[in-house]
Formats: sequence, structure tokens, C-alpha cells
Amino acid sequence: MKKIVSAIVAAALAAGTFSCGTGRKSEAKHKPYEAAINNYCTAMTNADPDALMDCMLPAEAAAAAKADPNHDKAYEDGKKSLSVVREGWVKNCGNDPVLSLGEIKSSEELTEQQLRNAEAFLAAAAAEYGVKDLSPHISEGYEAVLTINITGADYETSMENTCCMVNIDGDGWKIITANADSFDTNAD
Repeated sequence: MKKIVSAIVAAALAAGTFSCGTGRKSEAKHKPYEAAINNYCTAMTNADPDALMDCMLPAEAAAAAKADPNHDKAYEDGKKSLSVVREGWVKNCGNDPVLSLGEIKSSEELTEQQLRNAEAFLAAAAAEYGVKDLSPHISEGYEAVLTINITGADYETSMENTCCMVNIDGDGWKIITANADSFDTNAD
């Protein structure tokens, strides 16, 4: 269950990563994964580890993590970690900070090899939560450069973040807080 805390802290701190991408540029004005980004922003705003897992893990892995006998302790540890991040937002922006999607600056399709390696990454993440033999099929994926806004009572700021958005068949869009270069090597 310590993996839950690690994943949450990594997600909370995954800002400012840049990469140039390797796929084809998407020209669509509305990105099909915008709702998943909005859900992620809401989970971060609410400092909700369970909602964050739902945004980042295959459904089977998130359900297994929540059903684990150590879940309550891991949830509290994750909540504390996210609260520390939230306190930083309060310090910089004032009370009641809200994380929101500002802009999708660019979106490039992941290559076929990157998609397969992202599948292996998610299968390995699921195995960490006790879900063995999960073979998620990703039908499409993008590396997205996002502007994320943090709006508080006193001040608004933004940060740029590069992540991968993947659509798991039967499960929907998930956010992976890594850039496409992370999926360029062969997954073991």
C-alpha cells in the first residue's frame, strides 16, 4: 500500500516536465481526454487519494487498492501528502485554492510502440496493487502539454505540465504523469 502514497506524491509533484513528443500532431479543438484532466484537477483540489487513483490507474487496480486491508492507513498517508502540497498552494495563492485546466498547449499522438509500452507500464502498476495478469488495451494515447491554473482567494498562478493521456478500452481515459519519452524504450 505504500505504492499508493508514492504514486500520489509523484502525481502531485509532477509539474514542469517538458518533452518534444514523437508522434503526429493532433489538430482537434476538443480533446477527448479533457474530462479526465478535469477529474484529476478535482481530485488534487480535494486532496482525495482515492479519486486520484481512479484518474491514474486501471479500474481493477484502483478497486484492489481500495479493498486492501491497509487502505485506511494508506488513504490517510496520501491525504497528508496531498495536504502538504495544498498548503503550498494556500501559501502562494491564498485560501480555498482550486486546480483547473487552463489550456492544452499541444497534443501529439503516441506512437504504436509508446502505446504498447504504456500498456506494460499500467499492467506493472496494477500488479503492484495485487492485480496480476492485467493486460489493458490502450486504443489511443497522446502526450499533452498542459497549462494548469491554481486559483486562490488572493492570487492565481499557472504551471506547465507534460503528461500522457491514454484511453483504456472499457475503462476510459487515464492520466500518466510522465512524458512520451518515458515510453520510448522497450518495456520489460
